[in-house]
Amino acid sequence: MDKVNIIFNVFMRLMKTHIPKLYSAFQELGLQCSVFLFEWVVAVWSNILPLALSSRVWDSWLFYGEIFFVRVCLAVCLCLYEQVNDGSYEMLIILFKSIDKYVNEETLFTKLDLIKLSEKNYELLKEEVKNDPNIEKLI
Repeated sequence: MDKVNIIFNVFMRLMKTHIPKLYSAFQELGLQCSVFLFEWVVAVWSNILPLALSSRVWDSWLFYGEIFFVRVCLAVCLCLYEQVNDGSYEMLIILFKSIDKYVNEETLFTKLDLIKLSEKNYELLKEEVKNDPNIEKLI
């Protein structure tokens, strides 16, 4: 669970950088990424995305490693952000729990190309989070 918490905190820091408006909405509403991200992590996309797409994500995840998984989470958020209209807490929960309605292979991999993150920077960020004495417990 400690490793998952580190990944969640890294994810939130990356969301702040890559999708600042969505990050701000989360902060304003008090929405924790654990509401949806835990399900994404545990299922590793297998019961969340259509089989063909989840298979492609799995293949890439096994090839590229953990960094790819985090990039996919951010890319999904980019896809969903375009659907946010009123930004209410309930609406965001429903949106993040029904990603299969808004995320297809083409859209996901287009958004994935927008998430620029090197392995070195990812590992540095993970180490920074890991060594942060004030790390927030997100799960």
